[in-house]
Amino acid sequence: MDARRGEVFYAFYRQVPAGVQRLSDMRCGTPEELCSEIQATGEECLAIGDGALRYADQLCDLIRVEIEDASLAYPSPSALVQLAHTRALREEFVNAWDLQPVYLRKADAEVNWQTGPGR
Repeated sequence: MDARRGEVFYAFYRQVPAGVQRLSDMRCGTPEELCSEIQATGEECLAIGDGALRYADQLCDLIRVEIEDASLAYPSPSALVQLAHTRALREEFVNAWDLQPVYLRKADAEVNWQTGPGR
């Protein structure tokens, strides 16, 4: 996903019979860092999301990387239901009060407060 500020949010996934399996931690980094990680794997890669579209020129320079078109840049509600359905079949339920947001970097206000004059 496009994280703005010249960065992308990303993680590596593999398709498995029950949906997808995350292979790496979720990260925030520059497109160059992402490209380096893709090259290090030596595997074929399908890049999906608005970040893949925004930085397609850099990703297309890599061998074994395919950029998915804009129709899959954002997950559809039906795709999210399909992912949830497979987890429900395995009885992997999560209570709403257990959900926590994932922040991969500090908010601009927090960064500006810590680096502002007199800090």
